[in-house]
Amino acid sequence: MKGLFLSFIIHYFLLFANLGFSFEIRIGIETSDPLQISGDGYFEIYGPDGFIGRRFNSGINLVSHNNGIIVGGYGVFSPPIFIIGVGESYPKLSKRRYRGTIEINKKQEILQAINTVDIEEYLYGVIKMEINTKWPMETLKAQAVLARTFAYQSLGKYNKRGYDLCDEVCCQVYRGINAEDERAIFAVNKTTGEVLYYNKSLANIYYHSTCGGKTTNPKSVWGGRENLFSSVVCPYCSGSPNYSWKLYLSFDDISSKLNIGNVSSINCIYTSDGRVAKIIINGKRIFGNEFRKLFGTTKVKSTLFRIEEKKNGIMLIGKGYGHGVGLCQWGAKKMGDFGFTYKDILSFYFPGCEVKRILED
Repeated sequence: MKGLFLSFIIHYFLLFANLGFSFEIRIGIETSDPLQISGDGYFEIYGPDGFIGRRFNSGINLVSHNNGIIVGGYGVFSPPIFIIGVGESYPKLSKRRYRGTIEINKKQEILQAINTVDIEEYLYGVIKMEINTKWPMETLKAQAVLARTFAYQSLGKYNKRGYDLCDEVCCQVYRGINAEDERAIFAVNKTTGEVLYYNKSLANIYYHSTCGGKTTNPKSVWGGRENLFSSVVCPYCSGSPNYSWKLYLSFDDISSKLNIGNVSSINCIYTSDGRVAKIIINGKRIFGNEFRKLFGTTKVKSTLFRIEEKKNGIMLIGKGYGHGVGLCQWGAKKMGDFGFTYKDILSFYFPGCEVKRILED
């Protein structure tokens, strides 16, 4: 009982150390065995029963063990193990430095690392990974508001895995201090606590590289009932290198991917805003978004395309890059170039939504 109580106290002490009592988020940053922890200065190691040791820079291996976790040079301890930097130093996992606390748990017989960090500081390590930080500051502020909204929406999303978000593209790409950038930090700080609301709820936010002249609705891409945002005609993203594109697919490649034999017919069903809802090949129906994944989303860059039949194959003639829902990043860049504010940008791509501080109501 004493151990559990101490674990509780240590956990919450570490969560709020050097951060103040602000909102925090848990990010799954690595699952491996062993894990190597080090620092860029002093760092301390805690277990459920208290302090384990202090190190300076040098790495230490943590290895899964039947009775807990081996903390190299110190022994075997019950999880969780907490790693925290001392003063202005930060703990490192592999080669990445992180603010906040690194918590090590066992997931079956594999070690799982979770970074618990203030949401605002989490965003420092996100923005550069999601958008070009050389772009106009108002564009970066718009991205910061969206990334923050997504983070708040995600609190508790993956509780069963022990964290709120992962650090990959399926959530938001996060690389800790290694990805921090002065302009990104400025954009985050200038919009501190600001999120996008639809009525009195956090808006479901989406963003993508290039819409190709017109955004679309979530329902058109992923199906379901969500129909919050209307399609917006976007005159701003024509400068994107992916504004228009072409891709040739041979009948042999299509046949192989779909396992259907010789291709005899191809037809498309389009959404009201001109994107491919379904593509029908030899009578087999495939959702447009699944078609992209099947042939590669970096090749079939969007579902905004038409088909021209060629000898032994088809040519996709398309526009845009990404799912086309929500913020068009290249359009937001041009709006920033033209002097629009971040609130102007967000109200354009998310009609009916407004920027407010979290929990302002």
